[in-house]
Amino acid sequence: HTGIVGEAGEETAYPCGDADVCIAMIEEFRGYYAAEGYEEWPEEESYELAVQLPLRRAEEAPFVPEKAELALRDRVRRTLTRTMNALGLGYVDGWDMGRRKDTEFLLILYCTVVDPNLAADALRAALEETEDCSHLQLGVRTPGEERYALLYSADGKETFDL
Repeated sequence: HTGIVGEAGEETAYPCGDADVCIAMIEEFRGYYAAEGYEEWPEEESYELAVQLPLRRAEEAPFVPEKAELALRDRVRRTLTRTMNALGLGYVDGWDMGRRKDTEFLLILYCTVVDPNLAADALRAALEETEDCSHLQLGVRTPGEERYALLYSADGKETFDL
C-alpha cells in the first residue's frame, strides 16, 4: 500500500519466484518511496488489535476445531488482510482458537495496526458484510502495555478477556 494511512491507496502485486529477486524488489521499493518522502511505520509504535468472535459453547472435551470454524477463520483472516492492505492500516499477525473462562470457544485474530480506531471501524464494516458480528469484540493493546482494553463490543459487554 502506498498512500495515506486509512485511505484507499495504490496496491500492486508483483510475481516473485526467487528469494533473491524478491529481496531486491523490496529494497528497490523501499528506496524509491523513501526518496518520495514515505517511511515505514516504526514497529515499536504499533498497536495490537485483537478481533474476537465466539465459536460455540465450551464442552468438557478438548477443543478440536470443526470444518466450519476453520472456514470462518480463513474468511475472517482474508477479510482483515484485504481491508488493512487496501487502507495501509497494518497486517494480521496471527490467530488462536480456544476456550475462554470455560464458557465458550473463541476465534481470535491478532493484528498489528498503526491506528486502532481507524482499523476498528474499517475492519468492523468489512466483517459485517459477510459475517455475523452480533458478538464481535475488539480489544486494543497500546505500545508498552501488557493487557488489552476493550475497544468495541457489539453486544454491550464492558470488559475484554482473551
